[in-house]
Amino acid sequence: MKKPTNSKYSDDQVEFLSLNVNKYSLAELTKLFNSTFKTYKSDLAIKNTLFRNNIKRPKPAGISENTLKTFFLGNTNCTADELTRRYNKEFASNLCTASIRIKRRKYVEKVVEEEERTLAFTKYDESLNPHIKELISSNWGLLLSKQPAKKSAA
Repeated sequence: MKKPTNSKYSDDQVEFLSLNVNKYSLAELTKLFNSTFKTYKSDLAIKNTLFRNNIKRPKPAGISENTLKTFFLGNTNCTADELTRRYNKEFASNLCTASIRIKRRKYVEKVVEEEERTLAFTKYDESLNPHIKELISSNWGLLLSKQPAKKSAA
């Protein structure tokens, strides 16, 4: 099936856009296009024409994996805010702290240190049994367990 020709733009105009899309911003490309071909196209019209004709800007080269890994491993002891500030300064970007955390997870294994034991998250310990019984028998224990207090017959 033959691709339908576009009557709004000549082949020369489409060729002009494809040659200059990498050199200019959209606004500059539109002004240059209008002055060259004596037209009054808007930025949106040029943008849609680029899309319809599959004319794309090349993506900028990203930061290499090794560079990012070296950076994150070298800055493991920073707070998230400090790491974000250093990243944005080093790589001339403007990312938020959440984005930096996501990037960091790829390169730095999170070391989980054993935290102090608490009653709520420990395995059953036989030595705690007398203390738990004492707590339950006291008024605080009744309050904590949300059992109604027994009324005494005084």
